[in-house]
Amino acid sequence: MTRMDAVLEVAPADRLAVVQPGVVNKSLRDAVAGVGLFYPPDPASYD
Repeated sequence: MTRMDAVLEVAPADRLAVVQPGVVNKSLRDAVAGVGLFYPPDPASYD
């Protein structure tokens, strides 16, 4: 699953992100930040 690490879609109006199972929190945070959103990290998996 580690190679399945893509953020496939971010829909800001719907507050929806479609990701593959290997996406890590930092990648998701970076992707949603690009459209003005914030994804709060799970403290156990920060960076």
